[in-house]
Amino acid sequence: MALAKRAATRELGSRCSDPDGAKIEEQLSAAVNRLGVGPQGLGGDSTAFAVHVELAATHITMNPVAVNMQCHSARRATATFEARRRHVRILNMAHYELKTPVTEEQVRQLRVNDTVTLQQTLFGIRDATQIAMFDRGRTTRFDLCGHAVIHTAPNVKKVEPSAEHPAGYAPVCIGTTTSDRMERFTRPLMERNGVRIIIGKGGLRADSLAAFRELGGVYLAIVGGTAALETTWIESIEDVDSDDLNPESLREVPHPRLRAAAGRHGQPRRQPLRRRPARRRRAARAGARQPRSAVARRCAGCRPTS
Repeated sequence: MALAKRAATRELGSRCSDPDGAKIEEQLSAAVNRLGVGPQGLGGDSTAFAVHVELAATHITMNPVAVNMQCHSARRATATFEARRRHVRILNMAHYELKTPVTEEQVRQLRVNDTVTLQQTLFGIRDATQIAMFDRGRTTRFDLCGHAVIHTAPNVKKVEPSAEHPAGYAPVCIGTTTSDRMERFTRPLMERNGVRIIIGKGGLRADSLAAFRELGGVYLAIVGGTAALETTWIESIEDVDSDDLNPESLREVPHPRLRAAAGRHGQPRRQPLRRRPARRRRAARAGARQPRSAVARRCAGCRPTS
């Protein structure tokens, strides 16, 4: 899997140093783009910008393969073509270096497609943590006001407390998990705990959009495929609250240089992409509910062809 991560983070357009690997890259790239899947499954001839392959020696009885897909959300700019006005508008990005805790003013200056490097402390949070906080009335001793929480997929190892691991946990792989299922916790996190930044993958929905707009918050999207690199940026786990929920405890993590793309107001640009697949699903379900007699009538005039 380490080789797959290395391949995913290679410079776009670079070739495998091994001639056989470079040939496989060319063949797979052409084959993938012939599928017509397109970005987010919406169709088109650009399903993959590139296919990167790394090779390694293995035992003759084994042929292990690891695949790491770099998400289209890694795109860095947007061009809008307007035929009537005959011009191209490029949506420029800015990059911000922020130290936590942040202020409302700092958050409101961010725009969609900006990139952010966060320094200082993050708080890893997940489903069970927020269920305990907001459904069962548990409070945390951590001050989250102005801070960033990350929807995390924690893989940690319990160790003896030491200077290197003061909380008694060593990070193994603390990646990012899907945000959508934690949608209902966005507003209470901001209203009750003062959280300004939520980090995750996949975006959030309309209720979070409203909360970000009203209270002054931002959603930062981790670029797909970088969980392994993200782990290397975590120096230690400083403190743990709600340890009985392990591995879904609330963790204080010094994170010196996490970098993410801003999707202010809950990533509204994703909404059209969500509506189209939803229409397709409804149409498919409607077709599946038709009685067999209706299907038979519709096909009555069909003739077999050789």
